[in-house]
Amino acid sequence: MAYDSVRATSVMFGGQGPLAGDTWEWDGEAWNLMSLSGPSARFGHAMAFDAASQVTVLFGGSQTANTFDGQTWKWDGESWTLASTSGPAPRRDHAIAYDSARQSTVLFGGLTAPLSYSDETWEWDGYAWTPHDVAGPSERTGHAMAYDAARGVTVLFGGNAGTGVTFGDTWEWDGEVWTLRTTSGPAPRYKHVMIYDSAAQATLLFGGFAGAAYSNETWTWNGTAWTLITSVNPSPRYRHAAAYDVARDAVVLFGGSLGPGTPNMADTWERKIAPPEIPQQISEHHTFVGQITSFGIVAISAGVTTYQWQRNGMILANGMGISGVTTPTLTFSPASFSHEGFYDVTVGNGCGMIVSDPIVLDVRLVGDWNDDGHVALDDAAALAGCTSNPNQLPSPPPPALPSDCTIAFDQLHDNDVDLRDIAAFQRGFTGP
Repeated sequence: MAYDSVRATSVMFGGQGPLAGDTWEWDGEAWNLMSLSGPSARFGHAMAFDAASQVTVLFGGSQTANTFDGQTWKWDGESWTLASTSGPAPRRDHAIAYDSARQSTVLFGGLTAPLSYSDETWEWDGYAWTPHDVAGPSERTGHAMAYDAARGVTVLFGGNAGTGVTFGDTWEWDGEVWTLRTTSGPAPRYKHVMIYDSAAQATLLFGGFAGAAYSNETWTWNGTAWTLITSVNPSPRYRHAAAYDVARDAVVLFGGSLGPGTPNMADTWERKIAPPEIPQQISEHHTFVGQITSFGIVAISAGVTTYQWQRNGMILANGMGISGVTTPTLTFSPASFSHEGFYDVTVGNGCGMIVSDPIVLDVRLVGDWNDDGHVALDDAAALAGCTSNPNQLPSPPPPALPSDCTIAFDQLHDNDVDLRDIAAFQRGFTGP
């Protein structure tokens, strides 16, 4: 399967059980039969959308267990055209991915004959195949690849090279060399799928045959590490197909199998990143002049998440004692009267954004009970009624104080107005 970004549709061809040679397209609501002609019926082929040529490219596949095809075909949305019969040797269960930065379709590996596995790297420029004689992943079949557009590399994971030889390594191709990135992450597996989720800016892996069991795990690769995603997933399977619908920010998955002798699946699934949420919010934050203070939000968000703080409706920039304007937490170093105002933050990911409720920042002098800008006798009278533990005795614990007491006098923010806070009040006392 491959996603045609020009016509905003996912293209699927052929398959096994029974052997098929039909072309279908998924528009987000329904599958549409597009053609019954073109490449011969086959399985184990690979497809990618060539954005420069605006066609879907198909290479290889098999009609039977012991026959292999080496044709290159192009689908333009209306008909198939045989583009080439030269290039890589006939094969199946290889992987291809389109490198949009270099406008090249990358092919690696595959089964070229019974028990004969390839470690070749080829590239298709829209007209011809070119081999790359480079070191890289070992020979294998049933692996998967996806192009990470944010980092400009093709990511490869897993595969198989015969009974008892299954891989769990992650490689990246930059157009010149293969780099082994890690051997940790998902369990070794083959005949899984991988796509690049541009909303999450991560490569997504699903399913496959992992050791002795079929998997329904979803993993994401961010260029540094793999993360297992906990979500409602399709049932375990391998030999399924998937593509990423850029227009709708949706992963499309179809079919699969639980091995020989089991019915093939014909279910269609989609995975979308939800817009961010802010489940709990604060409405106000109190601090004293001269103190370093912070407040923020905790958002639930998948994928790459952005933050932008505003004050009184104006976008903030770091500076003037404020930092963290593009993070979940805003910091004042130190707080001053000029920082008072209404603050909110816009949180976004690839599927939407949300603006937090306003947070009122109240900055006052230590001990300024009535918030009139002076620490005077009327504030001293209030202090007498707020002192909860004047001798700083460790027990019993002081009773809960009215919020006005802590706002005005609790300089240490420990819910306790004691001798240390009284000393701070005295230092700030300005007179009657």
